[in-house]
Amino acid sequence: MSPRLSNIQSGFGGCASCSNKRNAIAQLGDSEKAESDMLAAQLRPLDPYPGVNKPWRSECLRCGGEARPALGHIRQGIGGCRQCGRQQTSAKQLGDAVKAADEMNAAALQPLEPYPGYNNPWRCIHTPCGNEVRPRLASIRAGQGGCTHCATYGFNLTAPAIVYVLHHRDQDVVKVGITAATSDRVARFEKRGFTVVGSLDFQTGQHAWNVERKVLGHVRTRLGLRHALTDADTQGVGGWTETFNAADLPPLKLWELVTGAGVPDGLVLPIVDQTGGARPGAVTRRG
Repeated sequence: MSPRLSNIQSGFGGCASCSNKRNAIAQLGDSEKAESDMLAAQLRPLDPYPGVNKPWRSECLRCGGEARPALGHIRQGIGGCRQCGRQQTSAKQLGDAVKAADEMNAAALQPLEPYPGYNNPWRCIHTPCGNEVRPRLASIRAGQGGCTHCATYGFNLTAPAIVYVLHHRDQDVVKVGITAATSDRVARFEKRGFTVVGSLDFQTGQHAWNVERKVLGHVRTRLGLRHALTDADTQGVGGWTETFNAADLPPLKLWELVTGAGVPDGLVLPIVDQTGGARPGAVTRRG
């Protein structure tokens, strides 16, 4: 070796090999202290201490899995067992399942399965209408409705509207629905073979909507009935989720449910024949 006098006078060692060893030992640190720090982080070392910044094969005392964190990261409060870290992150994202269920119940949604997470579809029953739906808790917290069947979309809740009951003799199904007072929706159903059993006029769409929800809630929840037709059966006019087999729900019975749910004052009810069909022109009108 050929050390410089200036280095010796400055306190540097004269032997490069010995200096490197001393530096390595200094960087390595106290192995007992290192092992103690790992155990405090619920990690039991499986190999001799490799150094502060090198992966150290260890056993996670929480889950029993194998991990390879660096002691430097452990001392900084990061790293550790990746499997446990993923579980902790998932638990934070999931949130409180009991609180989540309470929020869904407050929105009239009854969960049918364990809480799947904030942004995942959650299978529920919408109690007002009895339909099965899959809203996200995130949507409920954002103030969105949880039931697509009850969504009003373009329906004007402040304008005059009607609740109607229809009967299709060939398909032997009945239907209840709402529409704007100025709409041709009922006429479109008539073109597809439906006949009008009766209709009720309301000053606001909100009142009509409330009546329809009450009737559908009774039919789906109390009577346990599900829709009889599909979207294809209604030939593009829609409304198939509010259709039911007439054998289970005769036209007169459905009409009684509608009139019992909210007949406006001064209303003249239609004359309905005993086969369940309304006589020509027998729709309600205000007195």
